[in-house]
Amino acid sequence: MDDIHEQPSDEDESLTAREKEETYATVVRLSRRALNETQYTVFRLHDIEGATYPEIAQGLGMTQEKCENDPQPRQESNTRTLPQNQP
Repeated sequence: MDDIHEQPSDEDESLTAREKEETYATVVRLSRRALNETQYTVFRLHDIEGATYPEIAQGLGMTQEKCENDPQPRQESNTRTLPQNQP
């Protein structure tokens, strides 16, 4: 009878480590594609490099709330928004 509490072999642990590395690389790659530059910067600084939201907010010149919830890049005052095409 197989012991259900059997320890994984070195090969299994190696595979798990490889899978974790591939998953991590995939998450970073997809984040880079899906997030705008500011959102990716906040993600990288917080989730990868371990910076706190107050540190990130101060460095990027935004409020902590904005940094945590919706880190969109600031629009310059001379930037105008083009109207959406209406059918």
